[in-house]
Amino acid sequence: MSIGHQTLTAFALMALKMRKVAIQSLSIPSSSIQTTRKSNPTGLLLLFYILTQCVSLMQTQSSFAQTAAELEPRWGVFGQYSRNQHVADFIGLPGFISTSPGYKEGQGSGWSAGMLYEVPFNERLSASLRFGYAVQSAVLRQTRDVSLVDAKGMQIQGGFIDYSIDARLASIGAEVLFGWKPFRFPFSGLNGLTLMAGGRAGWLVTNRFSQSERLVEPTGTVRFPDGTTSQNVYTNEAIPNITQLQIALIGGIGYDIPITLSETETLVVTPEALYAYGITPIAKNMSWNVHSIRAGLSVKFISTPERSMSLPASVRTAATSTLNTQIQAFATDTEAPVSLLRVEEFATKQMIPLLHYVFFDQNSAALPKRYARLLPSEAASFNERGLNILNSSDALETYYHVLNIIGRRLQQSASSTLTLVGCHDATSSAFAETPDSTLARRRAETIQEYLRTVWNIASERIKIRTRDLPERRSTAPDQLSRVEENRRVEFVSNDAAILKPIVLEDTMRVTTPSSLTFRFNTVAQAGLAKWAFKANQGGRSLKRVAALGAPDSVLVWNLNTDQSSIPRTEGALGYTLDVLDNGEQPSQATGSVPVELVSVQKKRRRSGNDREVGIYRILTLERELPDLSRDNLRLIDEYVKPTMTAESMVTVVGYTDMLGMFKANQQIAEKRAQEAAKRLAGVITKITATGIGSTIQLYPNTTPEGRFYSRSLEIRVETPVW
Repeated sequence: MSIGHQTLTAFALMALKMRKVAIQSLSIPSSSIQTTRKSNPTGLLLLFYILTQCVSLMQTQSSFAQTAAELEPRWGVFGQYSRNQHVADFIGLPGFISTSPGYKEGQGSGWSAGMLYEVPFNERLSASLRFGYAVQSAVLRQTRDVSLVDAKGMQIQGGFIDYSIDARLASIGAEVLFGWKPFRFPFSGLNGLTLMAGGRAGWLVTNRFSQSERLVEPTGTVRFPDGTTSQNVYTNEAIPNITQLQIALIGGIGYDIPITLSETETLVVTPEALYAYGITPIAKNMSWNVHSIRAGLSVKFISTPERSMSLPASVRTAATSTLNTQIQAFATDTEAPVSLLRVEEFATKQMIPLLHYVFFDQNSAALPKRYARLLPSEAASFNERGLNILNSSDALETYYHVLNIIGRRLQQSASSTLTLVGCHDATSSAFAETPDSTLARRRAETIQEYLRTVWNIASERIKIRTRDLPERRSTAPDQLSRVEENRRVEFVSNDAAILKPIVLEDTMRVTTPSSLTFRFNTVAQAGLAKWAFKANQGGRSLKRVAALGAPDSVLVWNLNTDQSSIPRTEGALGYTLDVLDNGEQPSQATGSVPVELVSVQKKRRRSGNDREVGIYRILTLERELPDLSRDNLRLIDEYVKPTMTAESMVTVVGYTDMLGMFKANQQIAEKRAQEAAKRLAGVITKITATGIGSTIQLYPNTTPEGRFYSRSLEIRVETPVW
C-alpha cells in the first residue's frame, strides 16, 4: 500500500471515529454531522440540506468519507445548445400592421456559453454562479385559409397565407443554480448524478424582429391588392415595449465525470440538460414568453491543497477487522487466465430499409410527434449519412426521419416526383375512425405541406391520391393492430432512388475471447456492505457494476454484444473491485489485461488477409405470406449479390412480429430465410438459413412501424479480403 493511500485511509478512520464520538455525546444522527465550512447557507438552503440528510438516513449503510476534492471550490466554463419555445397570444406587435389570425407559439434554436464558479456546501449540496450569453431566437408562425381575387377580378377559393415573425433575441445574464446529489453509494455509478434548480436574470442585448405575410397558395397570377405575393413586411425592426430584464426559473440534471490530472488537480466534465421557464414577457402588456430546453457540457477545474495527515495514536481504540479482496480475469469459453485481449476490426457495410409509410392516429390528420421534424433553417445541414445508425439496433430511429430523408433526396433530384396515397381504416369495428371522406386527403396534404415549406419542394412535384383501405392492406389478426396499420400515407415515386434503403460503411470490432469471466475472492470478517466492479481503458469507462452486500463469486462480461464497450486502442484494459465492509473499512483489488488492436489497415499491411462484413436488412411486409415479394428479391439481387464471392460465408435469419401463433410465425420466418438462401445459392455454397420468428422481438410491437420493421430478413455476408 502506498504512503498516500495509507495517509488517506488513516484520515478516513480518524474522521469516522470522531463522528461516532460526536454522535454519542450529542445524541444526533451520524449522517447529520458534516465537515465545517466558512459558508453560511440561508434558511431555505438549510432546510434543503436537512432534507438531503434525511434521505441519506434511509440508506442501509453510511457512505465513504468524502474526499478533499469533493469539498473544494471549482471554476470553469459551460456551453449548451438550446431549443427555444416561444409561447404567445397576440395578433401583431404595436405600431406594425398585421392581418394574422394570431400568433400562439414558435420554435427556434440557439446556444448559450459562459463561465462558472461552484462551491460545494457538503458532499451532496452545492451552489454555482454562472455568467454567460444566451441566444433565445425563434420563428412564430401561423397560417390561414383566405379567399383571394386574381388579376382578372375572379374570386379564387382556398388561398393560403403564411404569417411569420422571426424574433432574434439574445441576452447577457447571471444564473444561480443549486445542486443536489441524491445518490452517495460507495463506488456507485450514480454518485455523479446531480439534480439542479435555480434561476436566471438576463439583460436583452439583441431584440429585433422581421415580419412577413406571404401568399403561398395558389401560385400563378393571384396577388395581394398591391400586386405582390407578400404584404406587411418589416425587416430587422426593434421589438416595441421590450422588457429588458428577463427572469426565468431553471431546473435540470447533470452527471459529474471526474478526470484526475494529478494528485492535486482534478477536471470534472458534466454533461447536463436544463429547462428554463421564462416568467417575464418579452414585451410589456403582451402575452409572449420564452422557454428553452438546453443540453451541453460544463467543464470545471479543481485544485486541492496538499495536506499532511496523520492518525493520532489515541484514536486506535479497536483492532481492525480482517478484509482481503482479490480479482482475476479468465476467458469464459476456456476458463484459462486471460493474458491478452485481441480486438479485431472489420470493414462493415449495413443496409437499413426505409418503410414507405407514415402512420396517423385515429381520426387525425396531424403528423404524430414521434416523427422527426425540422425547421427550414435546420434542413440545410441535414444529411442522412449523419444519422447514427450503424452501431444501433434500432432502425426505427432512422425511419422516424423518413420525411427528411425523402425531402433531401427530392432536393437533390429535381426531376423526381412523389405521389402520396392517403388512406384510412374504413371499417365498422369498435376501433374504426369516424366516417370522414376528407380524412385520407388531409393526411396526404399534411405531408405535402411539410415537404413544401421545410424542404422547398414545389407542389406540382408532389401529387396526391386517396383511397379508403390501402391496396396492400393489413392482415393483422386483431382489429386494433389492423386498423392502426391501415391509417397511413404511402409513398410512390417515379425515381427508385427516392425510396431506396440507406447504405452506410463503418468499422465493426470483435474481441477474442468474446467474453471475460472475473472471479472475486473476498474475505470480510465484519461482512460486506457494498461492492463495485469497474473496467476502463485510458480514462474511458467501459463497464461498471455496483450493488449492496457481497458480490457473487463470478461476473461474466460479454463484450461483443455491445460495440460501445469494446476497447478501441492498445492501452491495457484495467479492472477494479472495490468493497466496503460493515465496519466502513475499504479494500480494493486491481488487475489489467493487455489489448492488441488488429485494425483493418494493420491486417492488410502485414499479410493482406482480412474480412469484410455486410449486414443487409429487408422488410417482408406481408405478414402471413411465406414467399418473398418481387421487391424483396430485387433488393437481394441489387444490394447483396454484388458483394459476394465464392469464398463468402452467408447467414440468413428470418423474423416476424409478435402477432399470431408462435409456431406459425416460426414456420413463416424459416420459409422466408430458406427462399432468400436459395436466391443466393447460385453464388456461394457456405450459407445458413434460420427462422427466429417471434422468439426475439426486434422492435417494440406497440406501434404499426414497430411491427412492420419486425417482419424482416437479416442477411449477413462475411467475405475474405486478400
